[in-house]
Amino acid sequence: MAGRRLRIASRIPTASMGDIAMLLLIFFMSTVIFRMEAGLPVRLPRSEAGEKVPRENSARIWIDALGSVSIDDNLISLPDIEPIIADKLSRNPSLIVAFNTDTRCPYSVVSDAMEYLKNANALRVSFTAPKKTGGGKER
Repeated sequence: MAGRRLRIASRIPTASMGDIAMLLLIFFMSTVIFRMEAGLPVRLPRSEAGEKVPRENSARIWIDALGSVSIDDNLISLPDIEPIIADKLSRNPSLIVAFNTDTRCPYSVVSDAMEYLKNANALRVSFTAPKKTGGGKER
């Protein structure tokens, strides 16, 4: 036995290495703060719950991709927005104008419609958009 050397294997146990890596990953993910925007600090209003507005207290303006305008399901020309909304506001001062526009509509039509609303003194305007579903792009 004097000529024989005893060889001891030197090995580092790595069985729990995956557990340690996972714990470190969870720790860093839960403690790191990502800064998303570096703009002005603006506090945006939040809504607790939406409420339905009665139909008699709202006027819905729709503009399609071609620039056709309709108010409460009546097809009108763009300059007619001002007198119709002014008339509705004179009858109901708490009127809310819901503004719905197709994404393909030219911006000049939207800008003109907003100018007509401003001239009619429509101060309560709601810009609505459909809710995205399915996590994909909206068409």
